[in-house]
Amino acid sequence: MTFIEILEQLNYQTKSFPKGTVLFHEGEECQIIGLVKKGFVRIQSYSYRGTEIVYNEIKPNDFFGVHLVFGSDNKFKGNVVAYEESEIFLIKKETFQKLMQDPVFFEKFMELESSFIKNLNHHIKLLSLQSAEERFLFYLQSNKGQITFKNVTTLAQSVHLERETLSRLLSSLEKRHLIRRLSHQIILTN
Repeated sequence: MTFIEILEQLNYQTKSFPKGTVLFHEGEECQIIGLVKKGFVRIQSYSYRGTEIVYNEIKPNDFFGVHLVFGSDNKFKGNVVAYEESEIFLIKKETFQKLMQDPVFFEKFMELESSFIKNLNHHIKLLSLQSAEERFLFYLQSNKGQITFKNVTTLAQSVHLERETLSRLLSSLEKRHLIRRLSHQIILTN
């Protein structure tokens, strides 16, 4: 059973947000936990140079705001934006605490938190690698030696490299026969 199914059984209602709606602003106090039912939400901010920084993308059956509501610093670290038309359960802290008393909900939530921590640790390791080559090869290996991507720009964002740096790196890795590139796929050859 998913979180969405659990909340629907308990007759919780969603709120609809059109694409582009800012649900919460950076610096605003977080008092609500969100669970995306349909669509998806981004938590984003901007650097001092105006470059967009995407902290997280929340898809259906994922939460946002949990760590803020229960943390000592409960201010949003970026704008929470409906990236497409979205339906979201907005859950008060007290209600969430009651939901955590349900064994099924609690177990599912702990599985989600475990995955979140695992992904966070992976992301920290990725960012700690200094060279572009190490970072990209780590990313490729952690994806079982094969990645499918929409374009080089989105792939560069995934590995936190500049697009130009990644393009040069891919050419170098291909010349050295470390990778094989297809139109929207890269395969590790070792």
